[in-house]
Amino acid sequence: MELASQRVLPPGIAYRHGEPLAARTSLRIGGPAETLALPAGLRQIEALMAWSRSEGLVPFILGRGTNVLISDDGLRGLVISTERMQSIQVEGTRIRTGAGVTLRSLIRLAFKLGLTGLECFVGIPGSIGGAVRMNAGTRDGSIGERVSEVLVLDSENRVQRRAGRDLLWGYRQGAVADGEVAAHVVLQLEPGSRERMRECMRRTMVDRIARQPLGWPSAGCVFRNPPGESAGRLIEQAGLKGLRHGGARISDRHANFILNDGGATAGEVRALIDIIRREIAARFGISLTLEVVLA
Repeated sequence: MELASQRVLPPGIAYRHGEPLAARTSLRIGGPAETLALPAGLRQIEALMAWSRSEGLVPFILGRGTNVLISDDGLRGLVISTERMQSIQVEGTRIRTGAGVTLRSLIRLAFKLGLTGLECFVGIPGSIGGAVRMNAGTRDGSIGERVSEVLVLDSENRVQRRAGRDLLWGYRQGAVADGEVAAHVVLQLEPGSRERMRECMRRTMVDRIARQPLGWPSAGCVFRNPPGESAGRLIEQAGLKGLRHGGARISDRHANFILNDGGATAGEVRALIDIIRREIAARFGISLTLEVVLA
């Protein structure tokens, strides 16, 4: 089969062939992309998605790579990165942002503008596109509560404007389905006290540092919490904290994190995932569902 890199790609878009992906993920794991596309906006993504359909390819959409485990062999075909979609417009208490803008940047901007509503997301890595895809959140709230609108390119390559209030936000259920791409997000915020915002962010970070292994390469929580339970607590009760396989290790601070302890491979991380699933099923009769994306 002809490689994607050997076909005539849509013009006017930045491409990289054989691009290493490990540095583009928070786990620092993964082989190269056959072809990495770096569109700068909606029209270029439309062109890439239309081209992919005509070529019989299903592109992999890569945001900031904070919840993905990429194969050691890399990814064949086309990988579309949203990292260059960096437009930001402030409209009163609304912020219209490109999908590639990081949550960290948006939190800083909101604080500068004196707009409250994003403080509880401090310390969460990744882009706003990824956040709305999985409805990123904490115990204090989820991003869906602040989304006014999402501009989505659906699986039929149609541009849709979806009002936040009409979407069925849920636990790790957001505004973007498989095969779709978020292009722009509109956040509805409120005027607030910078002093209170600063204190909220401080408390949130202190709590996050205490509970999570932030100094290590990871993909965040590996599994979703089962109804009424905590995946991390189950893994800890199974005695799996600190378990190592090659360069991969289950965190001894938060058992739902698998860390790259130095030179870990995707295969080693997957081996730990399999061990955890088997042990939790055997001990508690619970089938854990992945939160991290395997690619």
